[in-house]
Amino acid sequence: MKPGAIHDEPLLQAKLQAQNIRYSRYVDDIAMSSAVSLVAGQKTQLIASVYGMLRKNGLSARRDKHEIIPATKRMVATKLIINRKPSLPPKRRAKARAAVFQAEAEVKAAAEAGNAGKAVEVLTRAANQVGQLGRFHPNLAEPLKARLAEARNRLPKMPAMPVITGKSVVQDGDAETPPWMPLPEDNG
Repeated sequence: MKPGAIHDEPLLQAKLQAQNIRYSRYVDDIAMSSAVSLVAGQKTQLIASVYGMLRKNGLSARRDKHEIIPATKRMVATKLIINRKPSLPPKRRAKARAAVFQAEAEVKAAAEAGNAGKAVEVLTRAANQVGQLGRFHPNLAEPLKARLAEARNRLPKMPAMPVITGKSVVQDGDAETPPWMPLPEDNG
């Protein structure tokens, strides 16, 4: 058996589905949920069936990491709130807004100094955070994307940097001479 392979997992998932229990796993995070409240005995049985499946396949779970969360509390899996639909926690949303504010301030300072400097890096980092926000909250991300685009347009223009493409350069009609080789001598 491969390490990490759980051969009985599809069987457990089908059994739970027949009981209207949703089973999901992302790498090593296992989650089960139900649309109806479960009594203590049912919860114990569900947990025992998962631990049994893991043990049967030579795996173990850290009991200190397992938790039972009622629908009235925030449920977080893989750093996302999963109660209704996946969403980012409020602190992560606030960090994206703060990153945009910081990027705008950095661009303003760069414009005054006439040098893009650190502003490009801060803008890129903010754009990444807003992009992640947009995956789960498109309505919150759109105005932030617009602010970032406006900030990018206010950046001082940098001198054009050469781009290395790996293609040969045509010099004096010789298309076969790469730029790092001397040109053939004209014996005419």
